[in-house]
Amino acid sequence: MCLKRKPYKVEGYYGRAGYLTYREGEKTMRIDAERIANGKEVIFDFDIRWEPPHHEEAISEEKRQEIIANLKRERRSLEIWDRNRRRIG
Repeated sequence: MCLKRKPYKVEGYYGRAGYLTYREGEKTMRIDAERIANGKEVIFDFDIRWEPPHHEEAISEEKRQEIIANLKRERRSLEIWDRNRRRIG
């Protein structure tokens, strides 16, 4: 059986300040995350952007949705919130 490698990697780090790291090829994102009382992980939709040296590269809405889907696939307890701390995904 041949297993196909995913083109991305997701890791989470929690301590005083939590974040998720999303890697796709040479590009990396560090997305601030919170673990809330019900065990869910929360990220904010406006925080999705590449780290330097790719930080000036625009992320299309289609790509943004693909990244969110990949994050949710790997982190089943993940919720996406907007700037007003309302759940949007």
